[in-house]
Amino acid sequence: MHRRRHHATMPKPPRLKPLVWLALLTPLLAHALPEDRQQPINLVADRAEMNQQTGVATYEGNVVVTQGTMRLTGDKVVLYTKDGEVTRVESFGKPTTFKQKPAADKEDMLGESMKLDYDVKSGIVVATTKAKITQGKDVLTGDRLEYDVNKDVVRARSGASAERVQIILQPKPQTPTKPAKP
Repeated sequence: MHRRRHHATMPKPPRLKPLVWLALLTPLLAHALPEDRQQPINLVADRAEMNQQTGVATYEGNVVVTQGTMRLTGDKVVLYTKDGEVTRVESFGKPTTFKQKPAADKEDMLGESMKLDYDVKSGIVVATTKAKITQGKDVLTGDRLEYDVNKDVVRARSGASAERVQIILQPKPQTPTKPAKP
């Protein structure tokens, strides 16, 4: 039996930074490509429910959200809106994943966690449970990664387990120096 996939294309709400919150979880990562912000947000899922009275839209089952170079996947994505503007975005998965090209000259950014939560008003993004962000060979892991979009501040915490926050930064490759001319 085939499940019917629901497609929903939504124009970018005026105040939503086009899910750029995904690209802003660490100061190691640059902003998304400028042209991404001009692209429509496309949501594909096995099931979708949109409640106009509460302003909550829930997408479940193999959810894929794309906008330009940004791609978010999860088992469930919930969008909260008020007065036609997105106020909060949650993504759940085992794991929920994202990928984005932060700049034309930068490597793709890859991330995963069990839950992502973005509060648009406060500008706070929280990735929880087995959170990991990778760009090239640089890696940031922790049980809770929090990013304040407005202040450009990152907080990484370990969870109740003995696991600690870990950051791996690779040195930039050295360019060979030319020998001095005699």
